[in-house]
Amino acid sequence: SNMEKMKMNGEGFLIEGNAISEALSLIAKGAGDTDMVFRAMADGMIDATESIAMGLGEAAVGTAEAFRIMTQDALVVESGLKKMGQTGVDAILAIDQESVEFRTAMEDNLLDQVEAVQFGLGYMGDIGRAEFESLYEWSLRATDTTAALGAIAEVVGDEFIQLGDKAVNALKQIDVQSDPVVAAMQDGIISATEAAALGFAELGERSVEQFLAIVDAAQGAT
Repeated sequence: SNMEKMKMNGEGFLIEGNAISEALSLIAKGAGDTDMVFRAMADGMIDATESIAMGLGEAAVGTAEAFRIMTQDALVVESGLKKMGQTGVDAILAIDQESVEFRTAMEDNLLDQVEAVQFGLGYMGDIGRAEFESLYEWSLRATDTTAALGAIAEVVGDEFIQLGDKAVNALKQIDVQSDPVVAAMQDGIISATEAAALGFAELGERSVEQFLAIVDAAQGAT
């Protein structure tokens, strides 16, 4: 069997595809060995040793920010927010976290099932504070992604491009003056290989002019 036994929170922890998602989801909920997670993320990067220590094989290797997004993506699926789609995102973003209602409900650091229903999150069962914060952050990002996708669609006209969150985030964060981007643009074309290396393989080959228009659209959208 190619399952690896990992140590997580001092217990033997078996990792298969699903188990990694569950482990990521737990981290986004603020459960498990939070000190280890904070230490791993402190320098902005997660190395292989840290990833393995968290019981994630090498799945978490990369920047701490990418890791945080990964934990939130896993949580969104597991919590049921994904099933609620835009309704869930809208409900979460509509919550005024400073309101008396919300603060009272969250006093015990938990929105129980009944409270969740009051805030339009009825399908999700109990939601702890750290879990709520992760879902809120994810919802903000999802809304940004939707706006950016709309703006990109206008630039490319009738052409249909399927861009995932990762690609949209890469376009939103790219610095067109950085060396790798300048080098990629030199011949007037961003090739499919260059697009993939920069984090948005789905774009395929583009003229520099259209590429810059797409980046402008993604970065200007809010």
